[in-house]
Amino acid sequence: SGNDLLVALHAQQIFTPVILLTRKGRENEVMQSIRLGAADYLLMPARETEILTVVEQTLKKVRDERERDQLFQQLPDQNQELQRRLDEAAGLLELGKELTTVTDASLLPGKIVERLSQILQADTGWLLLREETSKAFLLTAQRNLPPSMPVLLNQPWDDGISPLVAVSGETLAIHGERLKRYKVATLGQAALVLPLKIGGKVAGLLTLMRS
Repeated sequence: SGNDLLVALHAQQIFTPVILLTRKGRENEVMQSIRLGAADYLLMPARETEILTVVEQTLKKVRDERERDQLFQQLPDQNQELQRRLDEAAGLLELGKELTTVTDASLLPGKIVERLSQILQADTGWLLLREETSKAFLLTAQRNLPPSMPVLLNQPWDDGISPLVAVSGETLAIHGERLKRYKVATLGQAALVLPLKIGGKVAGLLTLMRS
């Protein structure tokens, strides 16, 4: 019977919509079939317009259920992303509080690199600040640069990608094959270069990398 078919489909985890075709006066059997998972029913003899209407309504219900399921599946990822952004915002607020309490200005660059590396989960980072006289960018602070890469603080340092941001004034996110063209590719597989501006001009460049 139709009900036997519904039970068999459910047992096999097959959720294809089923529309019943039955005769008038068998409403009790229809209700039992609905409880067993039938999507809808038609009374014989069914007109073409009735068939089309019921099929369209059933397909719309299936689409709505699938969209709802997809949204539920996406919720954990969206919640995780929202929590990450909240953590970043809280970290930036904490950084702002820390910077206002620093009395030794020479410690500020190191604080910025350290805290932003933690907030953005970077493995390596460095800060270049523009010198007023020469206009060159000097390495002012760094975090986790390897000994194999000789660097001197307060000296000009060209990492290969920061000059691009110094010219454009726009944040640069680069990874994969594009990053491999630059020497800093040995430090990680993704880089983020943030321009620090004063009066609309780039006064510093913060580079953060992830392995």
